[in-house]
Amino acid sequence: LITLDQMGGDNLPRETVVAVLDTDDDSLRRAALDVISRHQGWASETSTLLSVWLHEGTQLTERATMIRGFLRTQTADEAVQKLMSDLLLDAKLPIASRLLLLEVMAESGLQALPANWELRLSTQLASSNSAIRQQAVRIVAAFDTAAFDEELLNLARDDQQSVDLRIDALAASASRRSEVKDKEVAFLLSQMTDDTAPLPKLAAARTVVSLPLSESQRHQIAEQLETAGPLTVGILLQEFSSDLSSDLASAVLKSLKRLPEEFRLPKAELLAFLESTPEPLRTDVQKFVDGRFETTNEVALQQRQSSLFPGDAVRGREVFFRKTTACASCHTVAEQGGKVGPDLTKIGAIRKQRDLLEAIMFPSVSFARGYNSWTIVTDNGRVHSGLITRETTDSLMLRKSDLSEVRVLRDSVEEMRESTTSVMPDGLDHRLSNQDLSDLLEYLSSLK
Repeated sequence: LITLDQMGGDNLPRETVVAVLDTDDDSLRRAALDVISRHQGWASETSTLLSVWLHEGTQLTERATMIRGFLRTQTADEAVQKLMSDLLLDAKLPIASRLLLLEVMAESGLQALPANWELRLSTQLASSNSAIRQQAVRIVAAFDTAAFDEELLNLARDDQQSVDLRIDALAASASRRSEVKDKEVAFLLSQMTDDTAPLPKLAAARTVVSLPLSESQRHQIAEQLETAGPLTVGILLQEFSSDLSSDLASAVLKSLKRLPEEFRLPKAELLAFLESTPEPLRTDVQKFVDGRFETTNEVALQQRQSSLFPGDAVRGREVFFRKTTACASCHTVAEQGGKVGPDLTKIGAIRKQRDLLEAIMFPSVSFARGYNSWTIVTDNGRVHSGLITRETTDSLMLRKSDLSEVRVLRDSVEEMRESTTSVMPDGLDHRLSNQDLSDLLEYLSSLK
């Protein structure tokens, strides 16, 4: 089948390939789907088979990767768009299949939201299943459409919804808001406490600085800086890189001065704050910035290394997979974990413990091959940074450090450059006690 397809010409008629789909051999089906995906107009012939597969809840797990991969390559086909829309109408479609279809829609890379998909989104946003609602919100965010702003705000303001969904809903409508309610700001700031897991905390911080805040709300952010953790302080500081009054700049500086001496502050954001500070306060800010960077990375690394204890790999594994640490949200060990960052299954064979400590403390010092972050500036002035996870002829998909994804249309890109900042956030080591960090390093060193 593959050989005939590669030969081209009329060696492999569509009817022959479609007939091959009627087999119990999954590898043969996979090859047939792969061939069909490379031929324009053939995808409609698979609708019956895909519908059957998506209704088979028990076998979906085995075929999910194959179905998702096929649909991703065919979302520009109107027949496939209609199939996906019609399937979402079916009340008997299993939740897992419905989620798969919604995920493919969010990752489609299409320039505009197809009309038949738009018709289905209102129903999905009102679903009784929270995972369905959240994935529908992500589709709205991916296409940056204003059609569902009322539904998004209703979800964001409903305290019966999950925290993650409320944050996503606020983020999805942020660029089109003209004002923000104080309760919404208070909700986002409440997610930045010490007991909040890293990823929701990052998402809340990114969302609050993307909103059109009033002067009094910006003062709230300034006050939050003194209690902000290392994960969010750099993000919150981005709010103060422009349009600063003397009072607001003074409030920011006051909060920053209350942070512990050992608390590492992001240089780029501090310098942007300095540049935006009006005279005569700029002299005080300059003095503060100069004092903060007297200690080099090397000195900070030596100080933390000298405070470590003998580690235990068993306990270190628990630290790695702990939700509050979030290592496994982005990294894989022995096929467990996320795939945002490098696979660490054999990291101990290639990196010394000191190198591992440096990578945790200063993730932007060096990048693993293939995991470089990119910064994209669009024609409406937005700046997006993250890993490029997918590319189509029309768009790019960027994954940020909080694992959220943003779709950027190629024709909206004004500037695109390789970033010097890792998608892995600074300050993760601050969340770990010396014993936890020692155990984590011992565990990583044991992976060979």
